[in-house]
Amino acid sequence: MIILKKHIPIAMAFTMGIIGILLFFSPTKLAENWTSEFSQWGRVIAGFAMIVGIYSLLNHHYHKLKRKVPGWGYSIVVYFGMLAMVVCGVWFRMALPEKEDFGTWSLSKQRMLLAMNSAIFVDSEEEKYETDEKSIAEGKIPKAVVDTPEGYVDGLSIVARVPIMWMYEFVFVPMQATMFSLLAFFIASAAYRAFRARTVEATVLLVTAILMMLGRVPIGEFLWAKFPEFTDWILNTPSMAVMRGIIIGVGLGMIATALRIIFGIERTYMGGGGD
Repeated sequence: MIILKKHIPIAMAFTMGIIGILLFFSPTKLAENWTSEFSQWGRVIAGFAMIVGIYSLLNHHYHKLKRKVPGWGYSIVVYFGMLAMVVCGVWFRMALPEKEDFGTWSLSKQRMLLAMNSAIFVDSEEEKYETDEKSIAEGKIPKAVVDTPEGYVDGLSIVARVPIMWMYEFVFVPMQATMFSLLAFFIASAAYRAFRARTVEATVLLVTAILMMLGRVPIGEFLWAKFPEFTDWILNTPSMAVMRGIIIGVGLGMIATALRIIFGIERTYMGGGGD
């Protein structure tokens, strides 16, 4: 029984891999139908895999909080961020609301959506007019909304994004930009260590990097008018040739790894060691 359980995933991987390869190279209508069917299976499996992934993530950070390991405060941020995204994703739809639907929402829900679109809440049409005039004078887009007993339906025209998209644009994207900005300093540090001209290869890399940097800034074009064209030639000819060789090598490595998994030679993905 243990041997059977151990070889069932291998047999399934082998079968699905062979079928996938055959369908890819088969131009028949039957192959297209099977490919579509397998794609649906893949989406179902991906849904369950996402549940397992969410559980694994939460469980990992739960144990970090329980043991109070260094950096456990970031686990609280993970929980808070996930909860906020789930609440906004469930409470609001991804698409912008229609006027009829928006009118049936609670006032708190309407107010939250408008606030995330920089709405200014006023009590009368006169105050709205004064606010809009002031916004126009300051070069801002008028976004005043009248608070009425029927709600804020009159302000639906200024809604450009739902809360989950607001969080993506104004929270996730800036954090991502910050991470890439910090990464630039690590790249500069690594480049300083790698570009020491101790060998011929390191010297070629150093010279090429200097030429590329000069060709991408105005001072390079000032020194030589054809510097940008020369750097484009480096990217499109010698660099592209090397890149294609690397991509071919990576492709062959992926095929070899896939075959090892299909034939059961590689088992590290199951938590064990390879043969």
